Amino acid sequence: MKYKILATDLDGTLNNDFHEITKGNKEAISQAVKEGMKVLICSGRSPASIEPYAKNAGLAEKGFYGIGFNGCVVFEADTMKTIYEKRLEKEKALKIIELIKKADSSAPIMAYVKQDLVYYETGKDYICAYSDRVKIKREEIGDFSASIKEDVFKVIICWEPERLKAVYDALKDEVGQYGFMFYSSPNLLEFSPLGSDKSTGVKFLAKYLNVDMNEVICVGDNYNDLEMVREAGLGVAVKNAVKELKEAADYVTLKDNNEDAVKEVLDMVKGLNK
Repeated sequence: MKYKILATDLDGTLNNDFHEITKGNKEAISQAVKEGMKVLICSGRSPASIEPYAKNAGLAEKGFYGIGFNGCVVFEADTMKTIYEKRLEKEKALKIIELIKKADSSAPIMAYVKQDLVYYETGKDYICAYSDRVKIKREEIGDFSASIKEDVFKVIICWEPERLKAVYDALKDEVGQYGFMFYSSPNLLEFSPLGSDKSTGVKFLAKYLNVDMNEVICVGDNYNDLEMVREAGLGVAVKNAVKELKEAADYVTLKDNNEDAVKEVLDMVKGLNK
């Protein structure tokens, strides 16, 4: 079996804990690309936030792609042109926001109204810290229901893990009819369109490139990587991954995200592809 695509999560997987792509990972990616493999970033981040990492890793050339918003957007990495998109319907987004507020009115909620812009009402310190880290714009508004005019990309809460857990527990039996709720990190709880996850974007791209899913490797560390790791021909969890992802994976790396875990995968695949 020759693997043709490797889709890697960004934060906690390709990135180290300082949100940097390690030198070893970059060198391994460069070699894999030279040997004909399509390597791409598949992240919960927006395409605009993924772009500088793709450029840094040499993955923003013609013929390369990226997947953002947990599989809801697939784009050309060189032009940033969207080739697939699925949004969270406005009415469902507003209902999710209503449920969050009911669970805790102080929750710092963001709605991605554009690929590079979030709206928020409260929790400015949390929102600023998040938007500065992922390098997207933010706009404080008076009321979500009056300001959101169309479908959004996703709704997200950035908060302390224990407070997120309380919101998660309050919503888990009700929110499923409006959107897909999941953790992308201990302090990020996200809400995406129903029937859409990272595997959706990966499967779209594989079909677009005429590649069988058995020829695809997916690598991740968190709950939002579960579906793509399960659907891949080779599903990989990095050493620092959550327990559930490790249990779902075909392979768990010996190295964590600070130790070139993606390089470990690419080195292993090099042997499998001979």
